[in-house]
Amino acid sequence: MGCTGARSTGSITIEKNYFEKAFEKLGLDNNSAREYDNHFHRYANQRSQIPDIKIKKICSELNLNPEVIESFFDYFIDEEGLKYNKKYYFSRKLSTTGIIFGNGSLVEKLKLLFGNYDIDTSRLLSKFEIREMLKDVVEIHLVIIPKYIEDATGYGTEIKTYAEKCFSCKDEVIELLYDLIIESNESITLKQFIRKFTSPILLGILDGAYLRESAYKFSSEIQRLKEKNDNNRTKLTTMNSIAFMPEPHRKLQTIRENSLSS
Repeated sequence: MGCTGARSTGSITIEKNYFEKAFEKLGLDNNSAREYDNHFHRYANQRSQIPDIKIKKICSELNLNPEVIESFFDYFIDEEGLKYNKKYYFSRKLSTTGIIFGNGSLVEKLKLLFGNYDIDTSRLLSKFEIREMLKDVVEIHLVIIPKYIEDATGYGTEIKTYAEKCFSCKDEVIELLYDLIIESNESITLKQFIRKFTSPILLGILDGAYLRESAYKFSSEIQRLKEKNDNNRTKLTTMNSIAFMPEPHRKLQTIRENSLSS
């Protein structure tokens, strides 16, 4: 694990000045994680897509400000549909976003996240399902949200650099989290999944600020390791990555201790 005090002052300032203010304006924490999960699945079609008209209905039912939230939801559009002049949204990614930002205990959110990616309803998460979950979570935290903030703030140099550093580490972050979750297992149960979150780093799945600050901090080192290994990501070990993770936020540690000890 990283050293205490290793969090970058620059990343903390950016998170407070831009990201926290944007999240407050979006108002996603005004509803529960379960409400988001229910709504985004209820209005999805068999291809796990939500048509534009249903998104408006969801905003109305959850009292979300459409002028603000719809511009954010547009980052979850299925580009394939646009070719046929149809606007569809990825329901699973939106549900995951709601689980992350909505209200609820750690254990409740983990249960919802597990169910969201138990695609074959086997009551197990396979390697494939875990990887799908992590690809979506990391894309939300390190790609979609920084891009949304960058667009909303007018492409300032500070935000642009921050977004680029977040994006540059997404594959390494996915692999790090995947290794910590799956270890030597072929699949994991819900109980095993929840127990995994005694690892503070895994709490970054539910806290994008922690993942973004981590990416910002070790992006240069990751690039150096890539170049040293001829851009072969398979040689970037878990220990390489963990060495550059900052200490988790105290808030995250408190949530973990309270939730997993109850």
